[in-house]
Amino acid sequence: MRFRLLLSVLLVLTAGHLLAQQREFRFNDSRPLGKAAQDLEAAYGWIVTYEDVPVFGPDAKDVTAEVRKDHNANAPNRIIGPNGSPFGFTVDEAEAKQPGQLGVGKVIATLLDAYHHSSNPGKFDALVTRAGGRLVVHLVPIEIRDEHGKPSPYRSPLDLRISLPLARRSISTTLDQIGAKIQEASGVHFDANMAIASNYFIQTQVEEGAKDEIARDVLRRLLIEDTGRPFSWGMFCQPAWGCSLNPHLVTVK
Repeated sequence: MRFRLLLSVLLVLTAGHLLAQQREFRFNDSRPLGKAAQDLEAAYGWIVTYEDVPVFGPDAKDVTAEVRKDHNANAPNRIIGPNGSPFGFTVDEAEAKQPGQLGVGKVIATLLDAYHHSSNPGKFDALVTRAGGRLVVHLVPIEIRDEHGKPSPYRSPLDLRISLPLARRSISTTLDQIGAKIQEASGVHFDANMAIASNYFIQTQVEEGAKDEIARDVLRRLLIEDTGRPFSWGMFCQPAWGCSLNPHLVTVK
């Protein structure tokens, strides 16, 4: 009887321990994968950048009244955004918190598998690299859906190669010039300087340049290696307008 009681207590404690190790994430946002990147950053201090996919047909919706300050639904300039669907996934906390960020790969793989099994548009790949002594994960779109829902390969503007003369400039000026180079290479309007930390970017000088390099690599070097800070970004796109880069500092909440 005593053995059975002890066994029951151990089973309860073990079940409680296993339950405590599981953390469920739910993302209810027009860009749920972008929200997932932000939530993982806030939970674990990882740098997880996100790049939009263009949306068409049922994957897009008119958000003019929602985002305009005057909420004018009849404004002539329409604002089109993604029509995201909620999804979620579960993280093994012990794995996610392994020293040296060893659990990042499996968590991100589980995230992308959950996203790809949802009804949301596009397919993504994860590029994992190091910058400033820490892992950086880039969620990069590789496939889009057209207005009929047919998938086709896609190349992000940040996959394009750019060159930039080596010079000492403010981070803000460097971002402006990188954006201009991406716009020139892609033919798509691109604003790379939509930064909340604009004062820091304006005041901080760095020596930076690029010679036929992938734009994403140049941005990672500028924002993380040159600053020595854990900057991340979201790249958000709007049909018929273009894309903007929104850098932010990663902070754990």
